[in-house]
Amino acid sequence: MKTFHALVVLTIALASSFAMAQDPAAPPVAAPADAPKAAPVVPLVSDDPSVQALLDTKPTKPTDMFAVVGLLVDLEQPELARAMVVKLAETATDDAALVEVGRKFNKREVLRLSEVPGLQPEGKALADKIVKAMNTADRDPARIAGLIQQLQAPTYEERVAAINGLRSGGDGAITALIDGLLDPNRAAEQLMLRTALAGLDDAALAPLRVVLAAGDEAAKTAAVKTLSLNPATAVVNDLYAAAFAAGSPPTTRQAAQAALAKRRGKLPEANAAAVKLFVEANRLYKLAAPLGNATAVWKWDAATMRPKTVLDQPRVVDLNLAATYVAAAADASGDATARRLADAAALEALTFSSPDPAQQATAAAEWFAAHKLSPAELAALFELTAGQDRNVVAGFCLRQLTASASREQLLIGLAGQPTTLVRAAVSPDPTIRFAAVDSVMNLKPTQPFAGSSGVADSLAWFATAQGTDRALVVDKRTVRGRDVAGMLAGLQLSAEAFDDVLTALSAAATRADVQFVFVDRLLLEPSQGNFLARLRSDYRSARIPVAVICEPEDVDRTRTRLYEDPYTVAIIRPTDGAVLKRQLELNPTVGGQTFVPGQERVRRAGVALAAMRQLLQSNNTVFNLKPYEPALLQAASSATPSNGIIGVLGQLGSPAAQRTLVDLASATSQPLALRQAAALAFGENVIRYGTMLTTVEINRQYERYNASESLDKPTQQLLASLLDVMEARAASLPVRAERKTSAAAGLPTPAPSP
Repeated sequence: MKTFHALVVLTIALASSFAMAQDPAAPPVAAPADAPKAAPVVPLVSDDPSVQALLDTKPTKPTDMFAVVGLLVDLEQPELARAMVVKLAETATDDAALVEVGRKFNKREVLRLSEVPGLQPEGKALADKIVKAMNTADRDPARIAGLIQQLQAPTYEERVAAINGLRSGGDGAITALIDGLLDPNRAAEQLMLRTALAGLDDAALAPLRVVLAAGDEAAKTAAVKTLSLNPATAVVNDLYAAAFAAGSPPTTRQAAQAALAKRRGKLPEANAAAVKLFVEANRLYKLAAPLGNATAVWKWDAATMRPKTVLDQPRVVDLNLAATYVAAAADASGDATARRLADAAALEALTFSSPDPAQQATAAAEWFAAHKLSPAELAALFELTAGQDRNVVAGFCLRQLTASASREQLLIGLAGQPTTLVRAAVSPDPTIRFAAVDSVMNLKPTQPFAGSSGVADSLAWFATAQGTDRALVVDKRTVRGRDVAGMLAGLQLSAEAFDDVLTALSAAATRADVQFVFVDRLLLEPSQGNFLARLRSDYRSARIPVAVICEPEDVDRTRTRLYEDPYTVAIIRPTDGAVLKRQLELNPTVGGQTFVPGQERVRRAGVALAAMRQLLQSNNTVFNLKPYEPALLQAASSATPSNGIIGVLGQLGSPAAQRTLVDLASATSQPLALRQAAALAFGENVIRYGTMLTTVEINRQYERYNASESLDKPTQQLLASLLDVMEARAASLPVRAERKTSAAAGLPTPAPSP
């Protein structure tokens, strides 16, 4: 039998305080048909005398029952505690009784019912009911109004009790207090309303900041006076902003300066305040949480002229606060960098208020129209946002720059240096890179310019995308690399193993669909190829997430070594797909901002291929696309080549392009529409450049036609059209293929060349 010396006194005291009357029998409550079946509840009987003495008190009040539940849990009697929970739930059937329990015991004790395994499922159900009843009661408008009235009580104790009661009132209490604070007819209450809001600590900071940002002069001044009563260090930044921002109304500025002088002993210099605001704004800008599920945040309601809670991204709140602080810093110091950071934070907050890219673009366009930044200011804003990896906003800046500057400003740099737009075309971030390349193509350059080769490189890189997420596995031990690639295939990721560093580096840099690289740790060493350093040195692969595969004893050392690379993680060599999946879940890379979904990669490839085809058709002299033919041919050899690839090959004057098009047109495994597109592109190519196929290749095409007797009529017609094109342009080439004599196909028999 267990002994519980520490609890004997508590048990006796509790037993003496309880009424000894027997609890009247309560009728059983039927569970809903779909409710989970609970384990049988044990009788309230124990072999332990100290426990039985506690049970014999037979508490009837819900608060006494709850106290017994807690003691039984402490006495390690969860089954008996669960039985008491059931009785408590049957007794406390109205909100008033549940609230009484919650008021006597704090929420932490109530939520404890949800955490003890032996009390479930009844424990969690009861805890949820108590918390819900408490929240409803705490937020009751009548209760909140009574507590606000109690703030004017004559005694200090009553006023403190009112503030403590308002703490549990949530958003309803804050809204009611701010309503009173902004009501000019309640001037006599202002001091205690401000005191109560300051007493709510952090809970009231966000709505007061909203008032300070969007209210009228009286509202802003009231917010400053309220914030000045809050001892939190963070409030100083709000006072700095109100004291030094050019847009602060006179009374608001005076109130903020008086509060700062009182808090600091004297009013800080403007430059000192600007530095502090800039540092805090930069921190908020850099550390703003990534987008996730929307939560309740405070925003200004223009209709009611009051703050209210709405669902939005917490990141937007941080960015708006950063913009407020750094704009005040710029006003106080006149610093151009601070002004750019203010613009960057405000623009990002605006665009990320919506998850829809089209709506983001519209919001950004409206912001640019309102602020009328010069091309130089846009270029500087782009450099700032791109340098901070704010890639979506940087892309908007780049497009606005393209729309507002002249062709010469955009393409011709000073002293032969590439312009901001051209440099962006070789950005390590694919979103910025695409925005730049697309903008350059829209300018239709006709004269060479510094950096044009980088634009061509990126254009060809985008053209290779087919939308399938791919991974590369690099390991000099071929079998081990193939094992990991097989595990990745089991995780629905297309993977290819490489045992040669140079080949793997080339694949990573030239294939737009590569989304992850797995590399053996030894290949990071200079003597083994220095793979990671070389991967990061190429802008096209600089942001690809990398998993370094280590032996267990090497993981910690490798992680320390790679600490400054935010796109790389170290994992233990996996033994199967489940282990690999688990490690990737535990070690997510922070390269998420650079990830582009497959559908978007395909769209960008279409844009790039259309641009390449137009360049080839127009005989442009600015971009040399010939070096990218191997990448295009490789893309055309995939399982489902795009019509865009086929269209570009139709403009390339090379035997390889013609051979690839003929093979595609003849591949009966491909859809008919794609084969017809390849045949048409082949015809265009031959008309432009003449037949470049060898005699052997032409003979092979006759053999394909002669073997098509059993195929469908559209395929026979397509194969015949290929021969028609060849004969029209290469009539002098000898053909050894036998004539097809069958008339079953109903086609003209192609005559071999003499």
